[in-house]
Amino acid sequence: MNKMSTSNLSKNMLLENYADSSKKFESLSVRTRDSVFDLKTVARLMVAKYKNTYKGIPFLKDAISQHMYLKLIDEVKPKTIIDLGTAAGGSAMWFYDISRAHSDCQIVTIDLQDMRHQTCMEQSNICFIQEDVGNAAALKSILETRPHPWILSEDCHAPSALVMQTFAPHMTDGDYIIFEDTHPCAPDRPFMSADDMDNYTCEEWSKQKLKDVENEMLKRADFLIDASVQDMYGYNGATHINSVFCKKGR
Repeated sequence: MNKMSTSNLSKNMLLENYADSSKKFESLSVRTRDSVFDLKTVARLMVAKYKNTYKGIPFLKDAISQHMYLKLIDEVKPKTIIDLGTAAGGSAMWFYDISRAHSDCQIVTIDLQDMRHQTCMEQSNICFIQEDVGNAAALKSILETRPHPWILSEDCHAPSALVMQTFAPHMTDGDYIIFEDTHPCAPDRPFMSADDMDNYTCEEWSKQKLKDVENEMLKRADFLIDASVQDMYGYNGATHINSVFCKKGR
């Protein structure tokens, strides 16, 4: 009997695994709210999310979300990343550093308030805009000049209709938008986690956001779920479900 060497076995395993890693786009209308992540999993991810920092700056992205963005940045090689919800600026700093390894990428971060850490303020390669993401007129000239493809990270939790009214008219085929914190088990308030399950609730906030995203994106047939990213860890295995959208044309 022929024996397969360890090196050949490893190579074949890699080839077989990556043979099924092609893109798979699905309409939101065929997706369900099922998720391989249960309450305990989501709550456990929140433990590290709310302790996470990048270059000493609060960085409110859980480990699964970071991995998904890494995959998208590697595949899309964006020319612009738009970070909606700046907070202290940890995400904008992370996006800038990560994207530099893949493409010449501009980082735009938008928030109603300027709460940036001094380190982020000193980063000249990050464009901070203090504005309401729903103010399409104020942002129009800025968005028109930004090169594509885009990745939009929506973490400001503004109504989805307002977000899409502002950004969708400027998006082209291959651009992405990710709506964060839409898993029904995501906490009702920041800093809730598995460290204190007695006070962990997920009764309203994330469910309402998910419903809001669904209501808006079901109207937009030119935006499809990228299931190869959304389902990396299994069906809706993330702290945001049915929320990784790619513009695919009409």
